[in-house]
Amino acid sequence: EDVEQTLSESVGLGGEAPSAGPIEPKRVADVKGALICDGDQVIICINAEKYNFVDMRPNVQVRVNKRNYKAGVLIGTPYGGKWEASRAAKELVPHTEDLDAVLIKAHAGLVHTRHPTHSTLCSLDHTHTTHADGQVPTTDNRNLLDNNTSQTLKQQQVVEMQATGVDGKSIVAALVAHSTTFASKTEFSQAKYIKKKQQKHVFVVQVLRPTSLTLAKAYFEKSANSLNFLRADSLACLLNRSDVRANTNALVLENCKGVVTGGVAERVGGYGKVVNLYDTQQSNRANLKVFNFSKTISDSIIDVPLSNISKLLYMRRQALAGRPYSNCGVDERVIKLFKQGFDCIVLAPRTDPVGLLNALLPFLKPAQAFAVFYPYLEPLSEGFISLRNNEQATHIQLAETWFREFQVLPQRTRPVMQMHGASGYILSGIKIHMPGPLASPSTTATATASASATATATTDNTTIPTTHENSSSGGPAKKKLKMEPNPLTTTTTTTTTLP
Repeated sequence: EDVEQTLSESVGLGGEAPSAGPIEPKRVADVKGALICDGDQVIICINAEKYNFVDMRPNVQVRVNKRNYKAGVLIGTPYGGKWEASRAAKELVPHTEDLDAVLIKAHAGLVHTRHPTHSTLCSLDHTHTTHADGQVPTTDNRNLLDNNTSQTLKQQQVVEMQATGVDGKSIVAALVAHSTTFASKTEFSQAKYIKKKQQKHVFVVQVLRPTSLTLAKAYFEKSANSLNFLRADSLACLLNRSDVRANTNALVLENCKGVVTGGVAERVGGYGKVVNLYDTQQSNRANLKVFNFSKTISDSIIDVPLSNISKLLYMRRQALAGRPYSNCGVDERVIKLFKQGFDCIVLAPRTDPVGLLNALLPFLKPAQAFAVFYPYLEPLSEGFISLRNNEQATHIQLAETWFREFQVLPQRTRPVMQMHGASGYILSGIKIHMPGPLASPSTTATATASASATATATTDNTTIPTTHENSSSGGPAKKKLKMEPNPLTTTTTTTTTLP
């Protein structure tokens, strides 16, 4: 009730109009994280094209169109709000309605219908709209010439308007008013003309909350290579195929600036552990600060160097041989997690994805999912064949992530002309080896070989046939089951009986 009351007061639903200044943040879970607070890491999106990362402080300045604007005015305002970089006020002011509809109505006198009826669409050509009197317009672009003479407003005049502090909307309106061919263009051409001028003279700033989705978009637009070409839709598919959720322990290794680790931590939500493997000198913990995680989620992420895997494998061999072993400098908390096994494995490395998967797969619990992202097909195809031939997993899938963006506008819905193609490939599956890391420390396996070429594996008083029966007995052939011991705690005793 306190949160709902605070939200109502923030948006002006509590009976009184909200104040004109910034909204005072309430410490009820920061109003569910809806407001920008001092010290937050935020993403500044300029004209839906350029992304900047800002540590929100009262004295921090934001660089927009070669000008510096104070970002302190954004503290206490909701995330997702749009602001305009004003030249006259030299500060960020709330963004108002776009000029498209207003200017087009003023010059062409067109009636815009938000939801046209079926009869209207059938009676008109798809490239036409109607005037106020119901007549089909006859304007088109056949007589337009690209000779730079249709604009009577000179460049020097535009520069003088910018120097005197005239805002971008007024400049766009002046360019439209001094265009001799604007009125003769079609409605679609007018909208494209206004949008092109707005991108140049009107700078709209939107404040985004850092999440795995927004960070993937921002990093990909700035430098796709730094993100290992992991697009936002590929990240969604990777997390979905790995079955990351709350109350699970996840094993993650990635070289994508912490976006994958942060996405896994978001889904776990502090109700579990996220082991963050790193193969560099330092972990990507610094990159995770931009997520603004709570202390509970931050404490659930455990950084472990990849070199510890060799130590854990050594401890595994010592345990299987029944010999004593030391911790080799590995944290007891990490050893406990690897003894229990993990509920999912998420990999997005830069090199050797199959080798890393083979090294980490023994620590995955049976019937649990794994997913590997890699920008190239060949290594993952080899891993697909290896998993299938060795019968290590089921539901093995090798998928290509492909994303296409569409422009959705009245009577001109179409794919965007320029976009990124394939982002990469994802190898996923479900481990079927048993008993795996779930075996108890007291589990023993006894194998007996005899002249009849039959053997049985006994685990907790359960007998499982492990070799094919003699074909002469007439019984059905039983497939050999591979028994995978516990990597750290299983003690195996082998007894061989000769005839």
